[in-house]
Amino acid sequence: MRFRKKPYQLFFLLAICIAFTIQTSNAHCQEKLQFLIQRFDSFSELITKKTTEKELKAIKHNLERLGVSFNYSNLKYNSKKEIISINIKLRNKKSEFSSKWIQKNIPIPDIQIAEINGIVSILTNVKKTNLRLHNNTP
Repeated sequence: MRFRKKPYQLFFLLAICIAFTIQTSNAHCQEKLQFLIQRFDSFSELITKKTTEKELKAIKHNLERLGVSFNYSNLKYNSKKEIISINIKLRNKKSEFSSKWIQKNIPIPDIQIAEINGIVSILTNVKKTNLRLHNNTP
């Protein structure tokens, strides 16, 4: 009688392992699918006046995973810890974009970094009258 319980227990354990493997594999596939949908539909990242350097590094990492080179320099904050100056350069296989925001103690506008149909770009909602924006596209 003891011998019959062992194969049954083994079968039950094997069934649980298979179910767990299928569920884990399905979750991984869903994650990969979501990444590919985001990659080929488009993507965007937002930089606000309150974005920290740590958050900028995370944005850089996220964009590099998507095949977009993102570099920033001349990062300056005012006394309220708001970004008042930043240079941004974006590049992918199809396009290149760079911009500079230089302010005197006035925070930058929200900057949305996007790739649409394979073209990288930066969108802003400029509200400040003394903003100097320099765009360079090859």
